[in-house]
Amino acid sequence: MASPVIQATIERLKSFVTLPTQTTWQFYQTETTVSKTFRPDLEHFQPAQLEAIQPNNNGYLVFEKGLKLAWFYQKITLPESVNHYHISGLNARLNLTWWAEIAAIFVNGQLICEGDLFDSSTRLLLTDNAQVNQTFEVAIALVSPGHDIGALMKSSLIFESPTLDILEAGSFATELQILTDYLARHNPEKINFVESHLNHIPWAQVAETQKFNQTLAEIRTALTPLANCIKARKFHVLGHAHLDMAWLWTTAETWEVGQRTFQSVLNLQREFPELIFGHSTPALYDWIERNRPDLWEKIQQAVNNNCWELLGGMWVEPDVNLVSGESIIRQFLYGQQYFLEKFGRRSTIAWLPDSFGFPNQFPQLAEHCDIKAFGTGKLHWNDTAPFPHGLFWWRSPDGTELLTLMTPPNVTGIMDTNPLTMASYAQKWEDQTHLKDIFWLPGVGDHGGGPTKDMLQVARKWQQSPFFPKLEFSTAENYLNHVKETPNLPVWQDELYLELHRGYYTVHRDQKIFNNRCETLLRQIEIWSAIANNLSHTDPFRLKNAQSQLKDLWKKVLFNQFHDILPGTSIPEVFTEANQQWQEVINVGEAMLSQNLQAIATQIVYDCPLETAAKPLLLFNDLNWERTEVVSLSVPDLVTVYDWKGNKVESQIIVEDLQADQNHKKYLSFLATVPSVGYSLYWLCPEPQAPTQREDDLCNEPDFILENDFLRIEINPKTGDIAQYFDKINGENIFSGVGNQLQAFEDKGQYWDAWDIAPDYESKPLQPAGVVSIHWREKNAVRSVIRVKKQLNQSTFIQDYQLDCQGKMLKIYSTVDWQAEQVVLKVAFPFAIDEATCTYETPCGAIERKPEIDPAKWEVPALRWADFHNEKYGVSILTKNHHGYDVKSGQLRLTLLKSPLWPDPKADRGTHHLAYALYPHSGPWQRARTVNLARDFNSPLRAVVPDITTNQNHLLPHHSFLTLGSDNLVLLALKQAESNQGYILRFYEACGQATKLNDRNTLGLTITEQVNGLEDTISQAIDTQIHPWKIQSYRLEKH
Repeated sequence: MASPVIQATIERLKSFVTLPTQTTWQFYQTETTVSKTFRPDLEHFQPAQLEAIQPNNNGYLVFEKGLKLAWFYQKITLPESVNHYHISGLNARLNLTWWAEIAAIFVNGQLICEGDLFDSSTRLLLTDNAQVNQTFEVAIALVSPGHDIGALMKSSLIFESPTLDILEAGSFATELQILTDYLARHNPEKINFVESHLNHIPWAQVAETQKFNQTLAEIRTALTPLANCIKARKFHVLGHAHLDMAWLWTTAETWEVGQRTFQSVLNLQREFPELIFGHSTPALYDWIERNRPDLWEKIQQAVNNNCWELLGGMWVEPDVNLVSGESIIRQFLYGQQYFLEKFGRRSTIAWLPDSFGFPNQFPQLAEHCDIKAFGTGKLHWNDTAPFPHGLFWWRSPDGTELLTLMTPPNVTGIMDTNPLTMASYAQKWEDQTHLKDIFWLPGVGDHGGGPTKDMLQVARKWQQSPFFPKLEFSTAENYLNHVKETPNLPVWQDELYLELHRGYYTVHRDQKIFNNRCETLLRQIEIWSAIANNLSHTDPFRLKNAQSQLKDLWKKVLFNQFHDILPGTSIPEVFTEANQQWQEVINVGEAMLSQNLQAIATQIVYDCPLETAAKPLLLFNDLNWERTEVVSLSVPDLVTVYDWKGNKVESQIIVEDLQADQNHKKYLSFLATVPSVGYSLYWLCPEPQAPTQREDDLCNEPDFILENDFLRIEINPKTGDIAQYFDKINGENIFSGVGNQLQAFEDKGQYWDAWDIAPDYESKPLQPAGVVSIHWREKNAVRSVIRVKKQLNQSTFIQDYQLDCQGKMLKIYSTVDWQAEQVVLKVAFPFAIDEATCTYETPCGAIERKPEIDPAKWEVPALRWADFHNEKYGVSILTKNHHGYDVKSGQLRLTLLKSPLWPDPKADRGTHHLAYALYPHSGPWQRARTVNLARDFNSPLRAVVPDITTNQNHLLPHHSFLTLGSDNLVLLALKQAESNQGYILRFYEACGQATKLNDRNTLGLTITEQVNGLEDTISQAIDTQIHPWKIQSYRLEKH
């Protein structure tokens, strides 16, 4: 910080080249609401309506929210001097900052500049040769955001020289500021020397501006030797434009913005050949290649000329907290595949500048895809504590370390080349990292734009200053290669948790459901396709077509994992478009899956052990362990069930909506066992006397207690909550109070409405839900179900408590008609477990979080499960498409729904089907098989009625195609290799415990080499010892 004397000098010098204009605007606002596609024109401007406007306490000129059009006008006449300092011949710029959905700036009747919420400032050049009495009529049209007031936030007229060859007061003031800030940190004893020279400034001669400037130049020369310390620093600059694929605009608009941004960069590179630009997102390049081949060829040439850097290597910049580890690998696989095929190179840097936090296994997932470093700037948004490191090694639980760069802060979508901003950041960066090399990313982002001509002109100007660090354009890869050998970099062994945007784990639950369903579906297609093709020796042409089709489906899913689509933080039109894409994947994928399962079904021997006219039913298990669970399916007739050996299986027919004409629904439930990555055959035999049950049969049941050999669960008929949950095996009552209690809270007051949960939500509870009815739905030898209907204000809940006959967990299924606004809904579980901690599933891993150590983690994400435990006992919550949790005072809560008003005013209103389960266990979650059971819960056995008219009769009726030899190993993928050379087997160790791979398959396949996620060969030496948390990929080929 400069001394008071120096600071006063700086401010006085700046006053010679700055004219405030914020208080001299005239203004009017229209009453009508305009559309987001509205384009202001001077034909809309009504000067007669103008009147004076005064700034608010923040100095802003504000107007009404809700897409309202406002006009600001003033006539600017250039003076001969400012505070007696002559400005003739200088550039005159109008410096503006606004907050508006749409901005249009007209000068002397011509549209000169446009902007929006993200391109929200300009240094508008009025003239490059200021002369006295030059006049400029400026009209600014601003449209307020739909969710917020609009504002003209700042405006001033500045005068400056375009280069430092002609020194003027403003540039000297900037150099003086930079110099004294550096000296104050590094050589404070030199400050007096600076002050003594500033005493020579001839303030009385300001009107003799040429002589005054000459004196400034002489002082500058005298101070220049002090700046050697500044020139020991260096900026590595990469032009950039983070583009959101969809957010407050649709994808179609993004394509247009992408074209304009890329064309602008190419144009600027002709005028500024030093400019190097970097961009991620192969999906965008792919669209440009198909729709703008002329532009794409120019980009390809720029890449070849090394003035365009390919960043990221992921298909889009996705969310990585709520997706599977396999999806993260596929983001890299298809992104890097595109880069290599089209540009002859891959990216070495994972690039997620704006995603909302990063899981603890990301370093290993990235390294498994040949990534060497990672860059993000999002943690600058933390609302509780600044992230402590700028450059560090990020270590995964398996020990993998990834060089990670915290890119410069960019909270408004714009990073310019303002020398004071850059110099200040360089100081902070050096304080944090002890590095004199600084990375900088100038450009307009979010809605596109990239670096501007003004940014590049300013960079050139300050590149020549002896009082500014060295500056050169470079690539992120070159910068990281330069700094990676820095000794003693800190190591971060945790997730990169964003202390903000905690609501996105929950909002727009439909996107989470679609994503989970599509990830599961594509995984199943690949597994059964690989098996079916191996069994039937499918011709290569059909195999290649199917693989191409699968890749297209994957790319649709990967695109919708973009960090504002899957999180649910976009406008409604984005989700209309996304849902169409999700549904296309489901429609095509279900047909492909059915085809593959039927192809396998034709290979099975169907020797019915019964004498009746039984019909075969196949159950397929895509998980790599044997499963025993209740299967439910619709049947047209009354049947009994037999297994493939002819043994009768306990079953039950549930009859719904029984009518006099017998037009009613029948559901069959029975307990099935299916081997690892295999199938089992069951026979459904017509049986008019098969056991049936209707809800009416249970109306006289006296109590509401679910019980089997393992559990006893009592439902309170007055509240519909769990009064007692008793673990009979371990003799534990798992709750210290009422369990499964719905808790609703007002969730208002946050600017980022959909993204955030109000930190004070617990202080604003709503009335608890009331019971409307309770009754038995099923009670038989297969399972028991109690149904509770509740009302919470305008929202209705129908909850089914389900306990299977051999089940060790209580499953809770709810159908909700949700009609709340700005409310967050949680379900609470007060566990009677002392000194407990909580572990959560992350992509290809798990993490233990302790809110008493990290209080900012008061709402955290997880995939399929969370486990509340101490050393002796625990309870797992298994979920389907619920990802937000909080822990407090022995209570674990699952966040069920959140209903914001912006940017989608109807988010999550309507019908929801919720599902979660409570699984008590002794010992650690690893031994209790929580990982396996959670995957069982999310991936039900698949029922297939086979076409047995064309079977080839060689597979047994109960068969496993693949096992890995350990339940700790979770099968991620079994797929056709991208090269068509064999198959790729991928799994990860899920419990943090070393184990051994014992791959057994009946497909005649042998592991031939270890590969990475991009399917490159790593080693032909096969080590079957699998280390804790390790992700492994192998190539399998025929013997």
